Amino acid sequence: MKKQNQRAQRSIQRPSAERELYSAEPILMEVEKPLYGGAFLSRVDGKAHFTPLTLPGEQIRARIVERKSSFALCEIEEVLRPSPVRISPRCQHFGHCGGCAYQHTDAATQIPLKVGILAETLTRAGVAPPEEIDVLVSEPWEYRNRIRLALDTFGLASNHSHRGVPHRRAASLHCGQSC
Repeated sequence: MKKQNQRAQRSIQRPSAERELYSAEPILMEVEKPLYGGAFLSRVDGKAHFTPLTLPGEQIRARIVERKSSFALCEIEEVLRPSPVRISPRCQHFGHCGGCAYQHTDAATQIPLKVGILAETLTRAGVAPPEEIDVLVSEPWEYRNRIRLALDTFGLASNHSHRGVPHRRAASLHCGQSC
């Protein structure tokens, strides 16, 4: 018990080397593929970099916001070469509220992205994905089945934080036309 308390004290006294915050000059990256959770994978010098709000094939300039031993979390600064399937998000809160992850591409493009994520997730879990994954498709808008609310602003919970994003229709379970 005493040994556990000593370890806990040491971890409180100094920051973990694995969770180094990093604010460097922006770096250029080529986006490879989507990942579960809304980020997209790029590799720089063999290291994985996860950047949300991008699309496969795009060349971006991004800043590392958190560096870990085997990967880095990034924020996009500029899309230098946009994907031909990139569109303007329909919702004014896209990218801030933590809700929709793929509104920057059309519904027809989102489906293969999501199927690819599912197949990779199954493979990583040791489950062979079926050769063909059938998809149940609904209307491209008004499909949300859960939201995270922030009571401090009576809005949607911000992406990766506890702060709220004010939203005039926060109690609605949809995104799109009424945003």
